[in-house]
Amino acid sequence: MLSSTSEYAIRAATYIAQQDDKGPISAKDIAEAVDVPVKYLQQILKSMVKSGILSSSRGVGGGFNMKRLPKQVVLGDIVTLFDDIARQMVCPFGDADDCGNSNSCGIHDRWVTIVNPYRKLMEETTLESLATHCPDLAQAKGAARKKGARKRKASSSS
Repeated sequence: MLSSTSEYAIRAATYIAQQDDKGPISAKDIAEAVDVPVKYLQQILKSMVKSGILSSSRGVGGGFNMKRLPKQVVLGDIVTLFDDIARQMVCPFGDADDCGNSNSCGIHDRWVTIVNPYRKLMEETTLESLATHCPDLAQAKGAARKKGARKRKASSSS
């Protein structure tokens, strides 16, 4: 249900929230940590700055950090910058106001079991909860690099 752009934005914002006490983070470092092409990520970050989710600073030591507190940012704030989630939630056979009111169509009962949890996810999941409960991508990448280096070292010494 999410575009690649929204997925990248969520990963980048989560990473920035996890690192927020460390000062501004460069787009290059964010791109490397979340595994997104830097040029593409720069456009995503720019949109999040324009919307007031992130702030940016230029120059040496510049980069991106949270403008709003992570507990004040919900997934929907990020995703709506890149995806039309309101359209994704409308019944394909009618408009949202009439759907289910009188003559439910054959898909209605199944549709609401998808849309209602999705809506709840977008409205209630905060960036703070993602930053707290999702793996720290910088640590995960570092651990993967060390593991790969150990494997290469072990295979070269055999």
